[in-house]
Amino acid sequence: INKNSVLLYKRICSSLLPNNYYDGFPIHTCCSEGQLETFQRVMGILNTVVPNCGICRENIQLLTCHAICSEYQDQFSEVHISEMNPKMVDSIIFFIPFEFVEIIYNSCKDVKFPNSMVSITTFMCTVGQGECNAEKFIHSLLTYSTFNITAKIIKSPVLN
Repeated sequence: INKNSVLLYKRICSSLLPNNYYDGFPIHTCCSEGQLETFQRVMGILNTVVPNCGICRENIQLLTCHAICSEYQDQFSEVHISEMNPKMVDSIIFFIPFEFVEIIYNSCKDVKFPNSMVSITTFMCTVGQGECNAEKFIHSLLTYSTFNITAKIIKSPVLN
């Protein structure tokens, strides 16, 4: 990625940088400058929606950074290619640990829209789906993507 993209990447997805990262070190990412710019605009909207809860924003941003920019996407996603145009992606399935889904949900569930008593999770969960929970919240978040993205929630096995 170019210098402008590096600055944007460091501002938006610094959580994906290695702990020993230093300026000038190459960044390995799967997102383009255009995707980073779009992501920055979307995060700007999210900042106006939930201005008083940094951890909720940060967790949604972390999920989005991994989904869009992680160089390890092949380890937690399944891409379905269009039959009509093999150069196009039809849909993506992201495999997300239930524990992470709960962390995101719990960090957002008590956050209210400014000047409102409506929680962000209640608003984001699809109307008619009953009471909102962690899984419904993540599925609803992904419906706002410009891509056809589905979450497959992975529940860890119980160890004896």
